[in-house]
Amino acid sequence: MDHPGQITSPAPVFQDFIRRVEAGHAKLAISRTFTLDQIVTAHQFMDRNQGAGKLVVLP
Repeated sequence: MDHPGQITSPAPVFQDFIRRVEAGHAKLAISRTFTLDQIVTAHQFMDRNQGAGKLVVLP
């Protein structure tokens, strides 16, 4: 099931992208970071389309 803004690509392309991120060659715009205890708030934030970047959820 595709979601708005979702990009799908073959595994090798994705793995290459991950290597570039890990090497510091690609920067990701992180809008906000949440803890797992804040997952409801993270979903509300996402549903309201408040972020201008990715959301990160940490344990």
